[in-house]
Amino acid sequence: MSLNEKLLRESFHEAVEREGLVTTRFYELLFERYPQVKPLFGRKSTAEQQKMLQETLLAVLDHLDEGEWLTETLGGMGRVHVSYEVTPEMYPWVGECLIAALAEGAKDCWSPAHAEAWEEAYGVLAGLMLAGAEAELAEASSTSIAPTATLASLAVERAGASRVFHRHRLDFCCHGEVSLEAACETRGLDVNDLIAEIQAEDAPDSRRWDEAPIPELIEHILNDFHTPHREELGRLLGMARRVEAVHGAKASCPKGLADTIAEVEQELLNHMAKEEQVLFPHVLAGHRPVVPIQVLEQEHLEHAENLERLRAHAHDYDPPAEACGTWRALYLGLAQLERELMEHIHLENHVLFPRVLERRPQPV
Repeated sequence: MSLNEKLLRESFHEAVEREGLVTTRFYELLFERYPQVKPLFGRKSTAEQQKMLQETLLAVLDHLDEGEWLTETLGGMGRVHVSYEVTPEMYPWVGECLIAALAEGAKDCWSPAHAEAWEEAYGVLAGLMLAGAEAELAEASSTSIAPTATLASLAVERAGASRVFHRHRLDFCCHGEVSLEAACETRGLDVNDLIAEIQAEDAPDSRRWDEAPIPELIEHILNDFHTPHREELGRLLGMARRVEAVHGAKASCPKGLADTIAEVEQELLNHMAKEEQVLFPHVLAGHRPVVPIQVLEQEHLEHAENLERLRAHAHDYDPPAEACGTWRALYLGLAQLERELMEHIHLENHVLFPRVLERRPQPV
C-alpha cells in the first residue's frame, strides 16, 4: 500500500495543532452538506464521536505501512457501520468533509499535494471499510430467511430446514413449491417462529448437495438412501408381523400395517431399480432423460401417499401404553424411514432432476 505517509502525517498534525478542532469542523460540514446522515449519529454524544474519530485517524496514520492491520481493523469498522445503517453512497460524503476540515485546519500549510495524498488515502481506506461492509451484508443475506421462500429451496440451502419441516409435518419433497408463509398458514404455525427454529437448527458446515458434482450426488443417493431403504424395510416388515402376531387381539394393535409395509417395500424396490438401471446410467452418460424423470416424479407422489398410509396405520407413530419394546421400536423405525424417504425424494425432485433437465437435449 504505497500512500504518501509524510504528507498525510504532516498535514494532519498541522491541522490538529493549529486548530485542535478538526473533528468538530468535520461534523459541522457533514451535517451542513448532508443533513440526512445526522439521525445516524444519535448513539453517542458529539464529544464522544469527535474523540473516537480523532483516535481512529491517529491509529490509522500510525499503521499506514501495515496492510494486514488496516485490512482487519477497517474491515471490522465497515462491518460495524452496517448496523449503524451507513450505506456505500455515504462514504464519499465523509471523505469530502474530512478533507475539507483538514484543509481548513492546516490553512496555509495545505497544498494540492496534500489534497491529492488524502484523496488517494481515503479512497484506499474507505475501500477496506466497504469490503468489510459488503462481507457483513453478504453474510446477513445468506443467513436470513424470507417468508416467501419455498419449502424446497430452504431444504436445499439449509441443512436444518428439512428436520424442522418434518417435525411440523410440512411436505417439502412432493409439495415443496409452497412458500413458507403459505405452509405455515395452512398448518396454523407462526412463520417467524418457524424461521427462528430453522436458524437455530441449521448446521452451516453441512454439505450443499445442489453444489456437488452430479456423480457425487448420485453416489450419495445410492449409499445413503437406496441401500438403507432396502435394509430397513425388510427389518420393519419383520417387526410389524411379530407385533401383529403377538398383539393382534388388542384394539390398539396396528392391524394391516405389515401388509401396507410389504406393499410400500415392493413399490419402493421397483422405483429404486428404475433409477439404478435406467435413470442414473443415462444421467452419468451426460443425457437428459426427460420421460424417465416424469415417470419417477409421479411415483414420488405415490410414495408420499404411502407414507401417509403408513402413518395412519401406525396411529401417527404414537405407541400405546401397553406397547412392547418391538412395537415401540417399529414406530421409531417407521418415523425414521419417513424422514429419510422424504429427504431422498426431495434431493431428486429439487436438486438432481432440475440440474439434469437444464442440460441441452440429447438422444436418450
